[in-house]
Amino acid sequence: WLALVLICCAATSIHAQKTTETKSDGVDMFAGTQQAAIDKHTIKPIRTDSQRATLTSFLRLRDELEETWQTYRSNKSRELAEKVQVISAQFHALLDLSSVPPSSRRTIGIDTTAYLLDILGRIELPNLESVPDEKAFDDDVSSAKWRIPATPIRIVRVGEGVREGEFLFGENTVMAAPRFYEGIKDLPLQTSLHIISWHSAIRQITGPMIPAAVVRNVPPSLHDFWRDTPKWKVITVVLVSALAAFLLFVFHRAINRREIENRVGFLLRRALTPIAILVVVWSIDDFIAHQIFVSGAFSTVVGDMAAILIHAGAVWLLWLVMLAIFERIIQARDIPEDSFDAHLWRLGARTIGTAASVVIIG
Repeated sequence: WLALVLICCAATSIHAQKTTETKSDGVDMFAGTQQAAIDKHTIKPIRTDSQRATLTSFLRLRDELEETWQTYRSNKSRELAEKVQVISAQFHALLDLSSVPPSSRRTIGIDTTAYLLDILGRIELPNLESVPDEKAFDDDVSSAKWRIPATPIRIVRVGEGVREGEFLFGENTVMAAPRFYEGIKDLPLQTSLHIISWHSAIRQITGPMIPAAVVRNVPPSLHDFWRDTPKWKVITVVLVSALAAFLLFVFHRAINRREIENRVGFLLRRALTPIAILVVVWSIDDFIAHQIFVSGAFSTVVGDMAAILIHAGAVWLLWLVMLAIFERIIQARDIPEDSFDAHLWRLGARTIGTAASVVIIG
């Protein structure tokens, strides 16, 4: 029983690992594999040893993103998509997201990066030679904060945690960037791409499995946003989810159409339904996150629904497997079906199943 509970808990934790950080002090979820990905795509590593190095890294990543995105939009490929993800991970590594809940860091990181790209593309940037470098903070008395001129955006030295001593865009950037962007969004964006806003353009991007022609043929009215996600993506997610639910319903009806006298076989056959739910929901959640790419408030709704379904499926599967195990024990001991001992064994199965279900839900 303990082994079964551990297996089920480990299975449900797979979904949680997608939305939590491997380090609790604000390091981006991609940081662990960032260097290997950089080597694969020959992207220069970032530097965060001074404000000048951090700002220089951000501007360099912006140029690399524009170049990669220009090619990706016309000729999608898995390699280019991976390169965009690596660049995105490096952008996130320049942000101090330690105050953001781990499950929201990916979404908040993408939004904050887009706002910073919009802001720095609309203002007159200072000469990089005037930005403090590592020599400016040799003594402990010097202030470790520097504000980008004409903006509320600051690059701050981290004082504690695993990234202590690094210079990152301060944790208040998450709140300050969206507010400041609203005040300057009418200014022209300086970019080589045919976009008017990074914040809007990033939310229109899709994975390599969705052809560029499909996105180009979407009616303009469906490119408008609903709950921070383009309407055509919301419609696609709803249709894909409805189709998956219909197929799961048909599958459930098909496998339970014929009765089985053996109670163990009956329970194990019923367990195929929650197994199918887990497989389908995991697959759809991954497809939505990396191919359709929803964002903002709608992304939170999708993530919450996926978490509910995955844990409900795990509880259902555990319950049926527990009943099947105890039914097999009753059969192995030749206990009469309607005897007091058989009912006592089944009561024990339900008690253990309930306790394990509470553990998974908790």
